[in-house]
Amino acid sequence: MRFRMFLQGILVAAILLFLTACPGPSSVTPGTSTTLVEEGLNALNSGNTDEAKSYFESVLQSDPDNPEANAGMGVILTFEAINDLSNFLLETMSQVLPLIPSAPVRGVGLNSETVLPLAKFLIGKFMSIPRDATTRQTNGMTYEEFLQFLRNLNDKLSDAEKCLKTAIEGHASFDFHVNALDWDGDGTSEPYAPLRITDGTHTYELYEILYGIEEPVFESTPVIDQAGGDAWFDFETVSAALRGEPLPSSIGFTDSDYISIDEGELAYILALVEALKAGIDLPLTWNLTLPEDFPNPANYEDPLAWELDVLAYIDGKGDGNVDYRIINPLDDGGEWNALDPFLTFNENGATYLADFVESVQELAWAILQLDSDVENDPADIHDLTSSYYVEDVVDDQGEGQLLELVRFGTITIPLSMESEEYTMIVHLHKLKENSANYDNLKKYFPTLEWDETGATTPTYWPDETFGGLLESP
Repeated sequence: MRFRMFLQGILVAAILLFLTACPGPSSVTPGTSTTLVEEGLNALNSGNTDEAKSYFESVLQSDPDNPEANAGMGVILTFEAINDLSNFLLETMSQVLPLIPSAPVRGVGLNSETVLPLAKFLIGKFMSIPRDATTRQTNGMTYEEFLQFLRNLNDKLSDAEKCLKTAIEGHASFDFHVNALDWDGDGTSEPYAPLRITDGTHTYELYEILYGIEEPVFESTPVIDQAGGDAWFDFETVSAALRGEPLPSSIGFTDSDYISIDEGELAYILALVEALKAGIDLPLTWNLTLPEDFPNPANYEDPLAWELDVLAYIDGKGDGNVDYRIINPLDDGGEWNALDPFLTFNENGATYLADFVESVQELAWAILQLDSDVENDPADIHDLTSSYYVEDVVDDQGEGQLLELVRFGTITIPLSMESEEYTMIVHLHKLKENSANYDNLKKYFPTLEWDETGATTPTYWPDETFGGLLESP
C-alpha cells in the first residue's frame, strides 16, 4: 500500500511537470564532461530544462555512455513527451467527464452506465477526425496528423528509453530538488510558495490534495493556477506517509525537499516510458477509423439505441438482411468486415506491433531493476526507492513472471488459486514473430447472435488461441 502511494505520487509529479513551460536555453560554455554534467544538473534543479538539455547534449556527443548525462537527458525527454501528450488528454478528459453520471474526482467506475457513454464518446471522437487530408477542423487534425503526432511521441519516448537504460546500467545518481522547477509554467522558480490548481471556481493548494488534507470538488477540468507558486513536494510529509507514520502537523517548503535519484527512481521513470510507448504502439499498429456510413454516436441520446443500430449495421451491411446473427464462418472476418478499415494494419503496422512487444518486455525489465534497487539499497532517507521505505516491489511469483516475460516473451497466468495446473500462457512474442496473423483482428471475432434488448451471445470462435497468442495447457 505504501509503495503504491509512492508510485502514485511520482506519477502525479511527472504529469504536473509536463503541463508546464520552462525558461529558454542559454549558451553552453566549454568545459570538461564532469563540469558540463554538473552545470546541466544545476540547470535542471533550477527549472531550466532547455539549458540543462543543451549541457547534456554536449556531454553525450563526446561521452555517449555518461550515466548522469543520460539520466538527465532521459528525464527531460520523458517530461517533453508527456507535455506533448497532456494537452491532448486534458482536452479529451474535459469532454469525457460530463458524459459520466456522477463522476467522482477519484475515478470512474466501469459499469453499464459508464462503459456505453464512454465508448460512444471515444468512437465519436475518432469519427470527428477528418479522414481526408484536404479537410480540416477548427483546432482539429486529420487522422494522418493524429498518427504523425503519435509517431513523433513514440520517437521521443524511444530516445528517452535509450538514455534511461544507459543511465541505469551505469549506476547514475544525483539529487533532484523537486520544488525548484517551474511547475506552474509562469517562467519563474518559486520553490517556497505552494502550487495551486483551479477549475475557475474552486482553488486548492496541490499538496493539500496529495496528502489527504482536502477532498477537492471540481465543476470542470482543473488546471494549474499560475498565480500560485511551484512547491508541492514536502519531503517530511512524503517520508512519513510512505512509512505509515503520522503526518507532520504543519507543512513548510525548504531546501531539504529533494530526492536522491538512483537506479530505482530511474527504473520507475523507464517503466512509465515503456507503458506509454506500449499504449501508443497500438493505435499506430491498427487503423481505428470506421466507415463513413457507420452510425454516428453524436446523433444519439440513448447509448443503447446506438448500440442496437451498430449491431443492425454490421448484420445487414453486406446483403441488407438483418437476421440477428453476425457471422464469421470462414475465419476471415465475415460480416465483421463491414467495419473495414477498422482494426486492419496501418502503414508499418507490423513494425509498431513488434515495438509493442519489446516495450512490454522492457517494462518488465524496468520493474525488475526497480525491485533489485529496493533490495540492495541501504536505508537512505532521501532515496524513495531504498529499503528505508520499501521492502519489496514484487513477490517471488511476480518476479518469476517478469523474468519469463523478459527472457522468453511469454506470461504464465494462474487461472486458479487452488491449483497450479490451471494456467494460461500468453505467447506475446507471437505478435512480433507472426505479425501477418494480426493484420486484420476482425478475423478472430466470433459468430454472434443478438436481440432487440442488446443482449449478445457468441456461438462460434474462429480461433480461441488468437493465432497462437493464447495457450491453455
